[in-house]
Amino acid sequence: MNLIVVGISHQRTPVAVRERLAFSPAEIGPASARVVAGRGAAEACLLATCNRVEVYAAFRGDSGATPEGETPDALGGEADPAGVLCDFLAQERGVPRSLVTGHAFIHRGDEAARHLFRVAAALDSLVLGETQVLGQVRDALAAARESGAAGRWMNELFDRSLFVARRVRTETGLGQGRVSVSSVAVDFAHGIFGDLAGRAALIVGAGAMGEATLTHLVARGVSRVVVTSRSPEAAARLAARFGGTAAPFESLPSLLAGVDIVISQTAAPHAVIRREVVAPALARRRGNPVFFIDIAVPRDVEESVGDLDDVYLYNIDDLQRVVDRTIAARRAELEAAGALVDQEVAKFSAACRVVDADPAIRSLISRLDETKRAELTRTLARLPGLSDGQRAEVAEFADRLAGKFLHPPLSHLKEEVRNGGAGPALWWFRRLFGV
Repeated sequence: MNLIVVGISHQRTPVAVRERLAFSPAEIGPASARVVAGRGAAEACLLATCNRVEVYAAFRGDSGATPEGETPDALGGEADPAGVLCDFLAQERGVPRSLVTGHAFIHRGDEAARHLFRVAAALDSLVLGETQVLGQVRDALAAARESGAAGRWMNELFDRSLFVARRVRTETGLGQGRVSVSSVAVDFAHGIFGDLAGRAALIVGAGAMGEATLTHLVARGVSRVVVTSRSPEAAARLAARFGGTAAPFESLPSLLAGVDIVISQTAAPHAVIRREVVAPALARRRGNPVFFIDIAVPRDVEESVGDLDDVYLYNIDDLQRVVDRTIAARRAELEAAGALVDQEVAKFSAACRVVDADPAIRSLISRLDETKRAELTRTLARLPGLSDGQRAEVAEFADRLAGKFLHPPLSHLKEEVRNGGAGPALWWFRRLFGV
C-alpha cells in the first residue's frame, strides 16, 4: 500500500497562504471522503488546524521511498499520488495549483508515518510540547471514520500516532511545564505592557481557545474581561466562568474603545475586525495603545489595522518569537522524543509489511484448507467402517499435518517481511505456492 501525506504547515508556509487553504472542523470528514470517492485513494484522512492542512492517503501499490528534497513542483504528472493530492487541495479551496505546490511538503511510506507521529506528539508544533494538537488528530480520525474514508490503514496510522504522543508525554520531559498557543499569546501581551494588572481585555470568540486564553489572562492579573461572540449564549457562559461580562457581537466597535488587549480567535472565514471599525475606536482612546493578538486562521483582524497609530497587531506566526526562546531549553528532551518516534516508526513499518503479506498468506491457508477438506472427504468415503471417534482422529490428523506444513513457510515469510525483505520473500512465496 502506498502511504503518502501532502500538506502545508507553519514550518514553511506563512499565515497568508495557510488561511486560503484552511478547512473548518465540519468540512474535514466530507473532504476526506472526497479524496476516496474522486481521487482514487483507498483511504484518506484530512488533518486541519490553525497551523497546518495535511492530507494523508493510502493508494494501492508500492509506496517506495521519498526522494531527498522532493517537492510537488518536481512531480511527473497527475498520476502520481502526490500530484493527485495537490490538485485536490487546490480545487477544494479554489486556489491556483501553484499556490499549493509552491509551499507543500511530501512524505511517503515510513516518512509519512514519522511526520504524523511528530505532529501528534507536538514535536512539529508552533509551541513545542503543546497538547491541543493531540485532540485535533483524534478528531480528524473520528471525522474520517464517520465519513467512511478511514479504514484499516488510516485507523492503524492515526491510532498509533496517538499512542506515540502519549509515550512522548509520559516518558520525556516535554510534558513538563508545557505551554499552549493561548498562554504564549498572553506572554506576548505581558511583554508589550509589562504588568497586566488593571488592564482590560476583550475576547472575540467563545470557543476552547477563548477559555484557555481567559485562564491565563486572569492568572496574570487582568482586572476586566469582556467576551463577545456571534453566539450570545456561549459568550455568557464563558464570561460567567471567569467573572467577566458578555456583550453582543454587534457592539464590537464600541467595545474596542474601552479595552487594552484584544485576542481574537473566531472560526469566521473572513476578517471580523476591520480597519474602518478600529480607526474610530482609536480616536476615542486619545492615544492609549491597543494590542491585538490574532490567533485565528483565517485571520480575524484585517492586516491594514496594524498600520494605524497606537496599534500593535500580531498574528499566530508572530508567536514563533516566543516559542524560539523555549526550544533551546528543551533540546535534550526533543532528541529523546525523536528517538522514541523512530522506534515507533520501525514498529509501524514492520506491522505494515506484515499486513502487505496478508493476502498471500490468506490465499495459501485457504488453498490448503480446501485441499485438506477435499482429501479428507475422499479418504473417509473409502473407510466406511470407521467409528465416529476414529473419523474424528483422522480429521484431527489432517489438521495437524496441515498446520505443521504451514508453520515453517509462514514463520520464515513473516520474519523476512518484518526485517525488510518483503519484496523478494513475497515473490518467492507466491511463486513456490502458486498464490
